[in-house]
Amino acid sequence: MKNIFASEKIKVIDIAKLSLGGYLLYMGLNFIASMLIVFGGIKIYGWQIRERILPFVDKNILNLSSNFNIGIIAFVIVLIIPLIEEILFRGLLQSYLMETIKAKSSEFLQKYKNLIVIISTATIYALLTVALFGGFNKILPIFVFGLIASAITIKSKSLYPAIIFHILKNLSWIIIEIFLFKL
Repeated sequence: MKNIFASEKIKVIDIAKLSLGGYLLYMGLNFIASMLIVFGGIKIYGWQIRERILPFVDKNILNLSSNFNIGIIAFVIVLIIPLIEEILFRGLLQSYLMETIKAKSSEFLQKYKNLIVIISTATIYALLTVALFGGFNKILPIFVFGLIASAITIKSKSLYPAIIFHILKNLSWIIIEIFLFKL
């Protein structure tokens, strides 16, 4: 069976560079979108200001709660979800798409295979994410996240940078949710 985590050895420093680079790019794009919305009055679909960052977390679960419930929710969102999503989308789906395109003899497909795979994987990821968690209005930022995660997976030939990038992004959500909205 093919190793979906890494097709080649990758150095820890390279994992860190790609993960942080992807994270900074994504957060930078979010910052730019936020500034355009707040100060420019520009509406950017999917980047509108929301009351809560994690609206899918049921308030009743949180109110029952305790730090234990918040800890469980944070653990799932920060570690479990990124691991599962990256294995499914960048590990299995993206690998399958790449192998399928490599098997085709079209010169066009061979020339643009990375771009086709990145866009296809990001599109499927965004559509399934909004279908499962609701909120079609969030599709653009989710698609952009998928583009970055797919690109760093192809560049590194490893899932590790995408997993860490995803963990960093979700950890940011949790931290913002806790401090701004008191989860």
